[in-house]
Amino acid sequence: MRDAWVECVPNVSEGRRPEVLAALAQRVRSVEGAYLLHTDADADHNRSVFTLVARPWAVRELGLALMDEVMRHVDLRDHDGVH
Repeated sequence: MRDAWVECVPNVSEGRRPEVLAALAQRVRSVEGAYLLHTDADADHNRSVFTLVARPWAVRELGLALMDEVMRHVDLRDHDGVH
């Protein structure tokens, strides 16, 4: 189990503001034992998909860190996109 990895693929309701996506990516990179593999932003849907991997012991911290950063930048009351 020491060599195990967990893949996480969260969707974030932001796909138009590069500065916000950069802040989210930086927050993910700040978590020890977690790595950002890919980000796919979709401006039409105003959504981004992050592909992350983390050691099992880092998954909780990774999720909380990303959630905290999303809450700083994303307000769904102002969100619009094609759905």
